[in-house]
Amino acid sequence: MGRIDPGRIRTREDLHAQLVALFHAGGWSVHRLAAAAGLSPATVQGILDGSTGLPRTGTLQAFVQACGKDPVTWIAARGRIVQAEKNAGPGGRSGQEAPAGQQGQGVVYLPYRAEELFVGRTDELARLDAVFTGGAGAVVVRQAVGAVHGLGGIGKSTLAAHWAHTHLHEHRVTWWITADTPTALHEGLAGLAAALEPERAGQPLEVLTEHALAWLAAHDGWLLVLDNVSRPADLQPLLARCRTGRVLITSRLATGWHTLTDQIIPLNVLSLDEAVELLTGTITRIRPGIDPGRELEGAVEVCQELGCLPLAIEQAAAFIAETATTPRHYLELLAGYPADAYAYPPAGADIDRTVARVWHATLDHLAAETPQAGQVLRVLAWFAPDHIPRTLLDPLAGQLGGRSRCSGRSAGWRPTTSSPSPPRPAAVG
Repeated sequence: MGRIDPGRIRTREDLHAQLVALFHAGGWSVHRLAAAAGLSPATVQGILDGSTGLPRTGTLQAFVQACGKDPVTWIAARGRIVQAEKNAGPGGRSGQEAPAGQQGQGVVYLPYRAEELFVGRTDELARLDAVFTGGAGAVVVRQAVGAVHGLGGIGKSTLAAHWAHTHLHEHRVTWWITADTPTALHEGLAGLAAALEPERAGQPLEVLTEHALAWLAAHDGWLLVLDNVSRPADLQPLLARCRTGRVLITSRLATGWHTLTDQIIPLNVLSLDEAVELLTGTITRIRPGIDPGRELEGAVEVCQELGCLPLAIEQAAAFIAETATTPRHYLELLAGYPADAYAYPPAGADIDRTVARVWHATLDHLAAETPQAGQVLRVLAWFAPDHIPRTLLDPLAGQLGGRSRCSGRSAGWRPTTSSPSPPRPAAVG
């Protein structure tokens, strides 16, 4: 669907394509449009990737108005979709279509990255198999102490999507929810309710959420993937009520899970060999037929420079492939213009899924939750990424409300890690 014309919308796919086109035509980022529309970033992202299903009328109106369009014709288009699905009857539409080749697996929603190039993580996949053998339960996938920068981009969501994708046959429902806020969690559950019973589309959010919870509590054989959880306490009501299925959680937090589950799988960066496989495999998928010996020279050095962090490697591979450059040239870009390199999004990808944005998102969350922790990080940024004695923070303890609390909060979000017995500091020249 080329031009933007809501009058041409007949199906959910049409509406989704038009909204995505509207988003890109305005040059928006997810966070800027969310602020302009008065919506959460998770809601905007859900509209763009299709995870929220058919947007509610108020949400659609806010999205379209923020983009500078009259919402009347868009709301009318939504009405046509709802009416067409009602006329189609029970066999017409199940709310969310499974990706191609996955029909017959029940109600399925998984992000596109579930079928992308996947490397490594053999041990973690085996542990997920072991955790979920025998039926219901919850497992948390988080970063390990010592992960590079402790930021997002370590591959938690990719691991969860891959495991869920390869176990579709075990579940009557496989549903992915971006659960970074309580509102996003409720919207994801509402989307599930509408997928289970399309005739409920358009009902209030709280009604749909309650229906989803009731369905989950009364059935087994389902898998929920709760992605990017920022507050374990937000999941307590759901997990207390819905005990007959599988729940796979991803989070940057290392702590706070003991009241929900003892099944925590730490993730680290890729091995060098796996990182090189991801880099070269991504480049050759975008640009098939290139000469590996000549055009992929320097791949090992790029992966080493990026610390084998999956998100950074995917960004690098996209840049190298889309600009028809080489890993060796990308190393020069990293050395001369690191900010530009870390902020570069692959074509067609979410502009917020870059190393730079993920870093800023983590700092923003820390600043909102514990402002003093952000100040500690700014001090630590002047040191090399080696063991730093905690005693160096003692002069800040009074003004920052306690060294242990600030450094502990920072370590919980993974920008830093904490050692019980810091080694002797290196000499400072």
